[in-house]
Amino acid sequence: MGNKKVVLTISITVLLLAIAVMGVFYITENRKSKPVSVQKVVSSQLSKEIDINSLKCLGNAKQAVIVTADGYDTCEALVRTYEKGENGWKAVLAPTEASVGSSGFAAPDEKEEGDGKSPSGAFGFGMCFGNMPNPGTKLSYRQIDSNCYWVDDPASKLYNTFQTGPADGRWKSAENLGLTGTAYDYAAVINYNTEKRIPGKGSAIFMHVWGGRGKGTAGCTAMPKDVLISVLKWLDPAKNPIIIQGTVDDILKM
Repeated sequence: MGNKKVVLTISITVLLLAIAVMGVFYITENRKSKPVSVQKVVSSQLSKEIDINSLKCLGNAKQAVIVTADGYDTCEALVRTYEKGENGWKAVLAPTEASVGSSGFAAPDEKEEGDGKSPSGAFGFGMCFGNMPNPGTKLSYRQIDSNCYWVDDPASKLYNTFQTGPADGRWKSAENLGLTGTAYDYAAVINYNTEKRIPGKGSAIFMHVWGGRGKGTAGCTAMPKDVLISVLKWLDPAKNPIIIQGTVDDILKM
């Protein structure tokens, strides 16, 4: 009888130890699987709020998308949206994680073709496009296919413009917009270097679907698809929307 009690005691002890180990494993794995909150990823940016009323680059815009990063060497950014009404500027959507160039932001006026950096500054929006049908944006929208290109050849007269193929000698290099996976399910052209186009100063700068946290772009601004759709639906050409992007310190000087 005594031996049975000892065996039973040992069995219960082993069972309790197993349950405890499984509990620790479960908690650890759940902690690992939980996404890092926006506040943790961009806590320093959130603590340094942008006073939109202090910005001098707003012009006659009544809608503003503001994209900020802590410095030049990070692709992690934060997107804020604001709209101007009768009582001044108010935030629209909640601050959201975003990605910019894999090499971060270029300092103002230092953007170059192929540098992997997103341009700093204040820009308007051009056309929207995407592999998918119009999600409901009021901006001009074009559904693309594999015959759609954005020319990135600085020697071409069509540099930094949307074109349809074939090239027929009009350019030596261009991004095939319809063959980029899900990044261009939805996108909006950021009007950087689009009016007085300067060869070699950067091309194909868009706002599009991101590849995930920490995954930089070739120079575009990217965000989660659901957020991008919300932004595209909100943008109204009648309100002269602009996108203001760069490091927090640079934006505060704009």
